[in-house]
Amino acid sequence: MDGSSKPYCGAVLVTPWFVLTAAHCTRGRIAVDLRVAYGLQTINERTLEERQEHVAVVMKIHQHKRFVDIVHGDDISMLQLKTPLLADGQLVPPICTPQLSQQDRSTVVNTMGVVAGWGRTTYNGESSSDLREVSLPIVSNKECSKVFQDVVKITERMICAGDITGKKDACQGDSGGPLMWYSSVFERWYVIGVVSFGVKCAEKGYYGTYTWVEKYLDWICEITGQAWSRLPNRRGTRKKQPDNTTENRKRET
Repeated sequence: MDGSSKPYCGAVLVTPWFVLTAAHCTRGRIAVDLRVAYGLQTINERTLEERQEHVAVVMKIHQHKRFVDIVHGDDISMLQLKTPLLADGQLVPPICTPQLSQQDRSTVVNTMGVVAGWGRTTYNGESSSDLREVSLPIVSNKECSKVFQDVVKITERMICAGDITGKKDACQGDSGGPLMWYSSVFERWYVIGVVSFGVKCAEKGYYGTYTWVEKYLDWICEITGQAWSRLPNRRGTRKKQPDNTTENRKRET
């Protein structure tokens, strides 16, 4: 959030100190003006006033250095929090990060992913005060490239999901939020994508496009100090947090 009672972008917790979001959500922003609301089903002036302990202060923005605009990719940023996220005195558990190689995209392609956020319910419509989620089929980059061939180049750093019949999608205000995937083998949720861009919202004939998180694990590790396992069934080894560590969709907002 940027000082108002409505989220302008989504994000997801990847360590107690860091949240993952889209670079177009942080471009031109100043860390001191940003807040991260968490653990809330409904976000409005009343809930934010009553649940101030669920609003975290952003200390630093780590925007990917290669980001220029959404169509060229690298649409990813990390928000470093002033203090770790707590709930009832305990650290809030972060979502798992996938350790899937480029060849392992087949693991998630043709399965279902879930997007959640407080974005608009229709294109240019009203934002939702309540957290919403939608299940979307994940498609191959080859299939996605066919529908976007006259619009944008789909790169290996992107992944696509959505209902090509135009019934379900993320929308404005969901940008930066997670595309989540559940592994029935390892019985855990992973963040595999970050909401980046699309054509309007649930536009017939198009998919939504997401930043493919796996391609940025080394970058995330460098920023967070988190050493990642390269296998999805093993937990990463946490490093000590440095002493000085103290934002529903797919289009630019």
